[in-house]
Amino acid sequence: MLAIIGCSRSRQSFAVTSPAWNDGSHALLLRHLASQGAPEARPLVWLPVCPARGLAGMIELRQLLYALAAADQCSFARAASQFRMKQSTLSRKVMRLEDELGFALFDRTTRGARPTAKARPFLEDARRLVDQATRLELRARALQSGCRAHMALGYSGALFRSRIGDLLQAFLSDHPDIVFDGVEREPEELLESLARRDVDAVIVPEGCGDAKFASMPLWKESLRACFGTGHRLSALPVLRWADLASEHLVVTRAGAGPVLLDLVRKQCAGSPDPPHITIQDASNETICRVIALGSMVFIEGTSAFGKCVSGLTLRTIEADGADASLGYVLYWHRDNDNPVFRRFRAMLANETPAITA
Repeated sequence: MLAIIGCSRSRQSFAVTSPAWNDGSHALLLRHLASQGAPEARPLVWLPVCPARGLAGMIELRQLLYALAAADQCSFARAASQFRMKQSTLSRKVMRLEDELGFALFDRTTRGARPTAKARPFLEDARRLVDQATRLELRARALQSGCRAHMALGYSGALFRSRIGDLLQAFLSDHPDIVFDGVEREPEELLESLARRDVDAVIVPEGCGDAKFASMPLWKESLRACFGTGHRLSALPVLRWADLASEHLVVTRAGAGPVLLDLVRKQCAGSPDPPHITIQDASNETICRVIALGSMVFIEGTSAFGKCVSGLTLRTIEADGADASLGYVLYWHRDNDNPVFRRFRAMLANETPAITA
């Protein structure tokens, strides 16, 4: 596992190494950082692939950001658009990183790019490293400005398409002195961050959390079935789980996907003709485009369908006379004494009865 062991006095460069690397180079690297009188132009990360290479083994933190974006999007083109650069430019930068590491990070095909088996543990460590560097920079800025009020919140992409997102923005507007550290990750990673106390709290789908944490139910969003306009289910104004029993259903591997998978299996457990369920490792938008061309049915919460895709039909799923729904819950450590988080939590407690997706 990678860990930050020091930063320059300018707070703009970072150095990391493996905790298992105990050959005395920690002290050497820290002395090197302390000797930097002028601010670095870009954050740097030192990965000691071979200690004998010394400081020539440095790679840029931005290279890790490019690789993580490509892994998240499964596409160099979509990753490049995030940084407003050409696909070829981002691809070259990732290839340069691969050359420095000595192994391929991605399997490249005409359909996109997927991390190799060897790359997955590296990218997991790289993601933690980027998170650490970001939090360190935010805290350094807060100390430099004399502002010590800080709150770190982990969440999924659905947060800002819900009422909670509006409340968070209002809270930060009312408290402009607060340094907000937002961490967007998969539910399992968020809970790991909470366990390490890297964040004050996390918001994850109901059913993902741990009883050792304090919790507060926040909001529920209705579930939708998404399918092509020519699908037989289009004739039904509202769907029930029984209507989906014989269908080919799709859930995403990311976000609330694992929770939805368990829910679908539970609801269809007694059916004589249970559905075939496919778990897709792709974005919601990509899945919707695939659904529009075939006969499968995509199950997700309302917030997942942010962009309209032509050729699709959405239907509400009913269960026990009400809309089937997916809940989201706030989790935090019971002994969290951060006054900023306490104020934020109190605001949520007052607003929770009125929150709807």
